[in-house]
Amino acid sequence: MASILVQQGEKRDDADLLARRASLELSYGDAGVRPFSVSSRTSDYTFFVQKKKSGCLLRLVGRQKGLTVYTNDITYIATRPLAGCRCPTE
Repeated sequence: MASILVQQGEKRDDADLLARRASLELSYGDAGVRPFSVSSRTSDYTFFVQKKKSGCLLRLVGRQKGLTVYTNDITYIATRPLAGCRCPTE
C-alpha cells in the first residue's frame, strides 16, 4: 500500500505510516470484497482486495484530493500483489 501511496504523491514516511495504520485496522476483520478508505492530510484513497488463484491484489480504485475526484474501477489507478496473502479463489 505504501508504494501505491508514494506513487500518488504522498511522502514516503507518511505513506509508510498510513499503510501501517490501515494494516492494523484491517487485521481486526476480513477486508472481504468491500472497498475501504485510507486518508492522508491532503487526500482520501479507496482500495479493495481482489482475490485471485495466485493470491490477492490490492487495488486503488478511487482518489479524492480537495474537490478533485478520480475513480477507475475498470483498469484501476494502481495495483500491487499482497505478499504472503493466501486468498481462496473468487
